[in-house]
Amino acid sequence: MIPVSCIIATLFSVGYDIFSKELFSKEITNIELSMSHLNNELDECLLIAHHLTNKDEFKPFNLNETPSEGSRLINTLFNYIISNKLLNEAAVYFYNTDYVYTSKSSLSVENFYEQYSSSTYSPNALKELVETSTDSIFFNDLKYNDTNYFALLVPLSAYYEQIGCSIFLFDQNLLYDSIFASQEDNRQFYFVNTLDLENSLDSFDLSHMPTLNYESLIRSLSTLTKTGDSFSTHSDQYLIYASKPSLSADNLLILSTASHKKVFAPLHTLNLIMLVSLVGAILFSLLCSYYIVKRNFAPLREMNYSLTMLKQDYSKLEREVTQSIPMRQYFLLNQLINGNINNIPDFIENCHSLNMDLTSPYHGIIVVKAQINHFAFDKTIIDTLQSMQQTSLKQSYLIQHIYPNIDIYLVGTEGNIKLSTIVLPQATLYFGSFSRRLSNISKSYINARALSELATSTPELADSIQVLFQDYKAIALQLTTFLQVGDYQKIPELLLQTIQSLEATTLPFSLQKVICIEIMMAFNNYISKQKYSIPYDKLDLVSLFKVESFEELKEIVLEVSSEMLNLIIDFRNDRILEPSITLIKDFIKEHYEDPNLSTEQIALEFSIPTSYLEDYFYKHTSQSLLDYMYHLRIEKSKELLKTTPYTLKIIANQVGFVHISSFISYFKEYEHCTPGHYRSKYHI
Repeated sequence: MIPVSCIIATLFSVGYDIFSKELFSKEITNIELSMSHLNNELDECLLIAHHLTNKDEFKPFNLNETPSEGSRLINTLFNYIISNKLLNEAAVYFYNTDYVYTSKSSLSVENFYEQYSSSTYSPNALKELVETSTDSIFFNDLKYNDTNYFALLVPLSAYYEQIGCSIFLFDQNLLYDSIFASQEDNRQFYFVNTLDLENSLDSFDLSHMPTLNYESLIRSLSTLTKTGDSFSTHSDQYLIYASKPSLSADNLLILSTASHKKVFAPLHTLNLIMLVSLVGAILFSLLCSYYIVKRNFAPLREMNYSLTMLKQDYSKLEREVTQSIPMRQYFLLNQLINGNINNIPDFIENCHSLNMDLTSPYHGIIVVKAQINHFAFDKTIIDTLQSMQQTSLKQSYLIQHIYPNIDIYLVGTEGNIKLSTIVLPQATLYFGSFSRRLSNISKSYINARALSELATSTPELADSIQVLFQDYKAIALQLTTFLQVGDYQKIPELLLQTIQSLEATTLPFSLQKVICIEIMMAFNNYISKQKYSIPYDKLDLVSLFKVESFEELKEIVLEVSSEMLNLIIDFRNDRILEPSITLIKDFIKEHYEDPNLSTEQIALEFSIPTSYLEDYFYKHTSQSLLDYMYHLRIEKSKELLKTTPYTLKIIANQVGFVHISSFISYFKEYEHCTPGHYRSKYHI
């Protein structure tokens, strides 16, 4: 008893020191995570500014001379504002012109400075900063429509010459909530402008740290602006941490303060756990001493039996895991094709665990139509492909076998593949679009399938596929915009008009099918990117490509789109209805003797997706649907074994097992003995 108590006390003493260091490390990591989120938002602004001038023969323009260019720029800014939830406004100003362009309209330069000035930045001061800044600058106090905003000024360049600047406005509260919402309540963040460091610090309320040395803090922050590193210190039981979050705004620092009391709160819980564990160890030692004295020793036969059963269970588990690897690989690849991946890093990690390497710079889809059956994507084909495309093929995975002579491969390459079709002696290869992002695989799959089908039916249209449905791409983009802004009333009319337009065209059915799939993928992609999971069985692109008539395709598009739209609206209004666990259990109790009963049938009975039902049942019962059903079957079989002379085959059929071998296997798993042994022991 005494040694056990000493060991526990020593372990917790060591754990206390380790845990305190880990808490400090966790605090710094959480802050740096917030810095990373902010850095992503600022880099997004730089990317937007780059896109505004990233076209051939771009020149600054004046609204009086080229009003169409002004309208285009305003429309472009509006699209960026709509697609970015944190960005409230964006403005573009070209030097030596009369107008400034925002996402809503154009303003004269004088009106722009009057509207966007604040107590910190007068119109003249703002004008001087805008027209003289050569680097990106962050403002932490810019006023527009009586609201204070954070702002980022980004110079615009074309042909190696600075031609103007962009100003991006962020609502202060929205930026805090979005970037720092995941942080604990005890932490506070401050945006520091290093161009006016002292005044910036004076505007913050740091009264909770009365002994803070401001001069030392200012020196540290000044050093930080030059080196770009971070630093931490302590004052009045507070942890102070400062960092430069981004190179996109050289004058921006983030200052964070956190209370020691909150940071080390888990240590108090650790002390309580240590005390309870010591008392528990003492009680457990007394109980063990009593049991040993009473029984003297544990029977070796029972110990040997337990070890044998444990070894059998381990072998069974190892065998099941080994056999399930191909199925898990297929599940991951199916997610990749249908565009249902929400977390790319987790997906890559899962692939690595299954010996799948998806780390190539570029990825895409190849549809192989062979002239012979049992075509092999062998080294000769790979060498030929690499020599024609001038790039290395790093990985290839067979993801679908459609027909005896048609296979679909996921490939990873060292460089981009720009050709659409390659004809080889053994086969014809159709390439989808190659991308650095795995999330674009679904688009690549649609492109490759479309190219292969068009080349078979109407080869002359294969090279002009992008031109033929350019207008319908705009419809898909408009649909995505309606979903993002929540304008759901316009969506059914847009879908109906699109279907009617397709029905009236003379386009080949293969092309009509691709357009309809693009529309449904717009819904699917929106659902997949939501913060909260929407229980919808995602689109199966393989099945959609097997549709053979426009009437059937039209019915699927309208039905599936309507279902997804209703789910989106219901989740937006928090009106998701969940089935009763009691009703689910009652349904299984009534039908568990049916050998054809499956999770799919149960999900169909309650009109919910299979995956959602399985997660929902496990969440409320800590037991899977199949475990619950097999438990009922085994309990019923035990009753029949005790009270009837029926053979094992008859009992297996009566409780829902098709094969007697399955019955014996599950019975041993649940009862740790065979049905025959159980009957001989309990039969009345």
